Amino acid sequence: MLTLSQLEQYLSKAAWILKGPVDAADFKVYIFPLLFFKRISDVYDEEYKDIPGFAKVVSNEKILENGATLNISQYVSRLEVKDETPKQSLEELLNVWESNRKKLYTEIMNLI
Repeated sequence: MLTLSQLEQYLSKAAWILKGPVDAADFKVYIFPLLFFKRISDVYDEEYKDIPGFAKVVSNEKILENGATLNISQYVSRLEVKDETPKQSLEELLNVWESNRKKLYTEIMNLI
């Protein structure tokens, strides 16, 4: 039976064999995409597991209770759409945005 340390060494050697010799400066070509995909996966796990009205994570047992049906409507109920029409006109919103932009610009110039 392998110990954890032996398994780590074995996997490290296997990864080295698969990757082949790489200059240290080019190693980032391998690492950055892995970090990017890890980040995407983490964000999905944190924010998008259950989205009301769109997606829900269910257990295998729950799927079997529903006759192994993967029909989304079995697990996710529709949301009521609310009227979210802005109360302000577009011109008012643009004026607020422009005012905030000017304040931010002034603060940045004061820091410089």
